[in-house]
Amino acid sequence: MTPQPGQPDQPVQPGQPVQPGQPAQPSAEWQVSSGVAPQPAAAPVPGVAPQPPTRRAAAAAARRDRLGSARLGFGGVLRSEWIKLWSVRSTWWTLSVLIVVGVGLALLVGLAIASVAGQTGTDSSGVTGLFESGDSDAQTAQMLQLAASGIGAAALVASVLGVLNITTEFSGGSITTSMLAVPRRWPVLLAKALAVGIVLAVLGFVTMLLSAVVVSLLLHGVLPDQQPFSSQMLLVSLGAAAYLAALGIISVHIGAVVRSPAAGIAIVVGLLMIVPTVLSIVSGFDIDWALTVNDWLPSQAGTALTTMPMDAPAGMPAPEHPAMTAWQGGISLAVWSVVSGAVAWLLTLRRDV
Repeated sequence: MTPQPGQPDQPVQPGQPVQPGQPAQPSAEWQVSSGVAPQPAAAPVPGVAPQPPTRRAAAAAARRDRLGSARLGFGGVLRSEWIKLWSVRSTWWTLSVLIVVGVGLALLVGLAIASVAGQTGTDSSGVTGLFESGDSDAQTAQMLQLAASGIGAAALVASVLGVLNITTEFSGGSITTSMLAVPRRWPVLLAKALAVGIVLAVLGFVTMLLSAVVVSLLLHGVLPDQQPFSSQMLLVSLGAAAYLAALGIISVHIGAVVRSPAAGIAIVVGLLMIVPTVLSIVSGFDIDWALTVNDWLPSQAGTALTTMPMDAPAGMPAPEHPAMTAWQGGISLAVWSVVSGAVAWLLTLRRDV
């Protein structure tokens, strides 16, 4: 039957033969699979009952409804960022360098002191006499202080990892996909910071623990009364874990602000190395504020978390400026993390990606 003028062609139903003179209309599935734009639905014809949807069309509509109503929770965002962190080859290289640098520098310091102690012998005026002047707790604190020699360099590597974790997505453009999947944006920033912080906390604990074991074995003759596996070692290892985790979180926030790998790395290097050196030099000219500012930098907070308090050696005066305690170092790092996170959150919400 030929269509009447002004009447739209009726689509052929599955199993319905095409009448002579009636053009066959392609199905919606064929149009989508072949890349042809689907034709708009025809207006209902008066006097003709609408055909019920096919089973395939009903299933497709149900799938679209489920996908449209799905919402990505924070657990899914965190899992996605965790997978992305470990899928990048630079993460494995950076973490390997972190362990090698942290433990390697502690190993070199231990070998150097053991060598000097072997050359000077057991003379009380030599290195051995200087270390043996304290009791068991003092010798353990001295051993842990030497073991933490590589934590500063490991902290720099950890900061680079935090910066690269987010700035590479901005430079590559993949951050747009993440922000479109999570329109609120802040879960992406928080998930990145948490993923980096968790990894660096574990690596910081392991690095400090290995460094303490290595230095303890090397200086067993120099520090005979030390207690390597003690509560002091556990506290210092936990302090190193907190320090590297906080630096990783702060670095992610800095990367979210500058959005450039080069600029982010330059800022963290200046914050950890250049600024403390300049302030230490300036404080030598009796400028009190420089010393106060230097004490509240992340590097000084890390030193407070990775060293045990001990008295000055015999014959040496006590320092005029008291050192920062461990709880003060923890507060300092917490403030740095919160403030940098607030700035990164505000800029991430207001700027285009």
